[in-house]
Amino acid sequence: MSALDTLADISRSLSNPHLERWKQDGGRVIGYTCAYVPEELIHAGGVLAYKLSPIGCESTPDADAHMAHVNCTYARSCLQYALTGEFDFLDGIVLMNSCDHIRRLYDNWRTGSSIPFSHFLSVPHRLGDNPVKGFTDELVELKDALESGFSVKIDGEDIRRSAMLLRDSRAHLKRLYESRKFTPPRLSGIEMHEIILAGFRLPADIYNRLLHQAMDQLGERPTKSGARILLAGGACDSL
Repeated sequence: MSALDTLADISRSLSNPHLERWKQDGGRVIGYTCAYVPEELIHAGGVLAYKLSPIGCESTPDADAHMAHVNCTYARSCLQYALTGEFDFLDGIVLMNSCDHIRRLYDNWRTGSSIPFSHFLSVPHRLGDNPVKGFTDELVELKDALESGFSVKIDGEDIRRSAMLLRDSRAHLKRLYESRKFTPPRLSGIEMHEIILAGFRLPADIYNRLLHQAMDQLGERPTKSGARILLAGGACDSL
């Protein structure tokens, strides 16, 4: 199976062999919802950061007992899986005040399930010295919580190594995006979306290896023809 096919398969399910092996080897996993949560800090603690995507959730009867229908389907679907066990492989969650829906998701998840670790990251919604200082304090509190909750020590060198590894992931993704500038492109929009989603549930070193292999394989495949359509909107975490 090619790296592109492997990434596509991983993007379509909650778990995958690499994640399962991570858990079998004693690795811990933290779920998060927003890019404002610093994946580098979680990775520096030896924990896999897993972006929540409730794939396959078609109804939310359990979550609806806690959250009204005015809350978005993403938040209710995440809570549904938290309550019914699909997210039991998580060792913790780090959620934030990206919106009122996610704020309420945190409250209900923390009190309605037996999640071992939970942390709320308050992100400022305006610019200025005070918000920057406040967010810096929030990051220090998250670091302290990770160290206490997972019995680890995170130092500056750990964070630098994690930042460099994740920077490599973004560099690989940028090169893949560049390949879509061809007319017609070698990589379709849905394929690029699958590649990004796969990265939300893989150890970073394995993701980088698959991205590197995918880039090599692109030079050997024909271009994709057809109309190019742009879908604009909020988070698109499912296919």
